[in-house]
Amino acid sequence: MVAQFNKCAYAATRAEFDISMENFRKNGGPRVNNFLVDLPYENWACSHFIGQRFGEMTSNLAESWNSQISKYRGLPITEMIDAIRSLLMLQMCLRYDTAVPWHTELCPLAEERYGALVQEGRTWLPRKASESVYEVLSEPVAVVDLLNRSCSCRMWQISGFPCAHVACVLNKANTDGYNYVDDYFHVWSYRQSYAKAIFPFARPIADPPLAVIGPPEFQPKRGRPKTKRIASRGESVARRMRCSRCNQVGSHNKKTCTRAIQ
Repeated sequence: MVAQFNKCAYAATRAEFDISMENFRKNGGPRVNNFLVDLPYENWACSHFIGQRFGEMTSNLAESWNSQISKYRGLPITEMIDAIRSLLMLQMCLRYDTAVPWHTELCPLAEERYGALVQEGRTWLPRKASESVYEVLSEPVAVVDLLNRSCSCRMWQISGFPCAHVACVLNKANTDGYNYVDDYFHVWSYRQSYAKAIFPFARPIADPPLAVIGPPEFQPKRGRPKTKRIASRGESVARRMRCSRCNQVGSHNKKTCTRAIQ
């Protein structure tokens, strides 16, 4: 059922979405209908999404950041903020330095992606209908509008990155395809994102005599405070257990343990 739901989410056109959704509802029954009753299509389906997703369909970016700062959460507020500032300072500088020697128009992964699309559409035949509209004889046949930056397969509109049909048209027309790639994927945009430095600051040896401001009143709740992230709705969380073989806490037991006996 998860695989069928993913097909619905990643379907680029309304026709593909309707077919995948029909199979999803038929195989899932009433539970699927209850699951989708308060889940608007434009919030999760590519075919109904308004705007560009740039290939992002998950919250992995937020989860990655959440994992990086997890070790700083237990610090006092000022130390926690300074630790995060230090982390960002290093990352901003490192990523800018990484992009300095790049001499391509697009970032390395985007450059490889565009080259693969050109190879994919190399055997297709584009036929010109107007100054900006082309018909690409592929399977199925696609219609490309360079002026409005759209393709009938809708992958260009969703990701902001030309699809194989567009790459075929641009390659056969000897047109610079980089001009039709969204700024998000260009090297200059990447460098600009990390060009602003975060500077350290010197701490005074002794604080000046200022009015002492105490912490806000806080009534602690009973029990140990929570430190784990709250799982999202529908997220599958593996149960934590202690393995009797390696004596480690994880998601495995004695039968599935691959570690040596301690």
